[in-house]
Amino acid sequence: MKNSLKMKEERNQKVAVLETLLNDVAAEERDFTADEEKQQDTLHAEIRNMDAAIKRAEENEAIFAATAGNAPSNSEAKDVAKTMKRFSLSKAINEAAATGRVTGVEGEVFTEAVNEARMSGVALSGNVAIPQSFMEKRDYNVGTNADGGFTVQTSVGDIVEFLRPNTVAEAAGATILTGLSGNLDLPRHSTSVTPDYKAETGALDEVTGAMEAIQLRPRRVGAYSVYSQQLLAQSSSAIDQFIANDLAASIATEIDKMAFNGSGSSNEPTGILNVAGIGDVAGGTNGAVPSFANIVELESDVAGANALRGSLTYVTTPGIVGALKTTTVDSGSGRFVIEGMNANGYNVLQSTNIPSALTKGASSDCHAVIFGNFEDLILAYWSGVSLTVDNFTNAVNGQIRVIAQQWMDVGVRHAASFAAMKDAKTA
Repeated sequence: MKNSLKMKEERNQKVAVLETLLNDVAAEERDFTADEEKQQDTLHAEIRNMDAAIKRAEENEAIFAATAGNAPSNSEAKDVAKTMKRFSLSKAINEAAATGRVTGVEGEVFTEAVNEARMSGVALSGNVAIPQSFMEKRDYNVGTNADGGFTVQTSVGDIVEFLRPNTVAEAAGATILTGLSGNLDLPRHSTSVTPDYKAETGALDEVTGAMEAIQLRPRRVGAYSVYSQQLLAQSSSAIDQFIANDLAASIATEIDKMAFNGSGSSNEPTGILNVAGIGDVAGGTNGAVPSFANIVELESDVAGANALRGSLTYVTTPGIVGALKTTTVDSGSGRFVIEGMNANGYNVLQSTNIPSALTKGASSDCHAVIFGNFEDLILAYWSGVSLTVDNFTNAVNGQIRVIAQQWMDVGVRHAASFAAMKDAKTA
């Protein structure tokens, strides 16, 4: 997600282009051509959208500063990178299994995770943990002998990783809040004041706007894996990377899935598709392949709610992307609804985390298509990933069970910032 400074730099570039255009026409003392008028309109629209995005980014940064208050400096970030380069997850798991505690660099990282969670009002139950602020800082170097390649006698290649779904919520522009403390309520201005016309001396009516709160609460997401003691004892950096990637990716995949389709019940957060009040576009009684008109209607729903701003993106399934790459816009232009990964001027992201087995009428194979301002999707984190190392449950099989947990929630600033087609079909 871009910060406000980066956005301002991009806005200044747009303004510079506009100024050059205006100055050139003024110097030549002539009227604007049709193309120049169109270019002006495009630049004005882009600058307005960027102004709104910058304002929202500054608000996000203010919220983060108020809730976390401890964003790392450049020197601190370098220290984190150095620490995580020396950190070994497999060593931490082995040590925790043998003694119930971790020491050295692994102990320092665990202490930092405990302190981070305590500041957020969360008590970690595990004996190994990685702080949220350290996530994705680790520079794994599996192929370098000096970094651990000689720790096992038999040399092997990198582990072939599981084919996981693309995680696209963050890529679409979701707002990420970390280092949260306690429950978080974000005030939302839900109803504005409506002015009225009166006679010269007529009394104005009292009209008061309304406020409500977006409630974000820590929710526990987790899983566990079982590793053989022999595998962990070999201390290969490839195994270390495999364990870290497997745990982090499995939780990240689940969070991404919940961001789009969390039910809001059974301890799940409420994903976009289940937020009351989002725009709704219907394909047909039993669903239908989305048409260009359906795509435009999704955009119109968001625009009609004054929400067509910010990080505007389409997110859908690979099946729908494939179908729309062969669905024509009309009968004569030779254009397709999705060309490249773009639909009607907006970026398209695809993931199997988007549901593809929704029910409409007699169909139970309907896919979802979501359009909106993904800056209004909030992913909130109260902790990093904590691990509980259990060397008793599966000891008879020579195995260690590692349980991973994280505290997070999903929120949506404005339901009207999103519209969805929930009965899209591939054929």
